[in-house]
Amino acid sequence: MFKKYRATKQNVILLESAMKELGHPIEKVSAAKDYKEFKNSNWHIMFHNTVNSKMQELEATI
Repeated sequence: MFKKYRATKQNVILLESAMKELGHPIEKVSAAKDYKEFKNSNWHIMFHNTVNSKMQELEATI
């Protein structure tokens, strides 16, 4: 099931983790260091079903 995430720092870091695990290219910007820049560059990727599912999976392990 698709989950809507708000653009909080925690969720952007979760997005970065999901992208890494799925092998998506990551910008040089780290979500933990500059989450606003990372969010502006990558937030649209969260709407892909595979990334969204991976975010939910990682969120369940936290």
